Amino acid sequence: AKEENKWKSCGSKNGISEDDKWKLPPPEAEQRMTELQQYTRQHYKHANYSAALETAQEMLASCQLHFGTEHPATASAHNDVGLMHKALGEWEESRSSYHKALRLYAMIVGKDHASYAAALNNLGDRKSV
Repeated sequence: AKEENKWKSCGSKNGISEDDKWKLPPPEAEQRMTELQQYTRQHYKHANYSAALETAQEMLASCQLHFGTEHPATASAHNDVGLMHKALGEWEESRSSYHKALRLYAMIVGKDHASYAAALNNLGDRKSV
């Protein structure tokens, strides 16, 4: 089976055509997204949560630009933003981001998917980081 078949159809309401939704972003954008993921992890690991939030938000914007608003990468980025808000004690912002991730995961991969379960766990886990 092709890689894209593991995800349910996202539709084309998000500004990305049906033909383009599974294409990779341009190489320079893909490289920048990889860097942003690494920077977010690095800042989080060193408890620099403000910087981690900033890079996670940049990653979210990049996902929305290159993949659209209804894509698993965008859902994952919302989840990461929620995690950074939670680390900063910003509960309402965290909750909002997790709910966005959950809505997308439910629509794209279904509620039985591990990504949905992880975001749901993050929403319910208000322990400090």
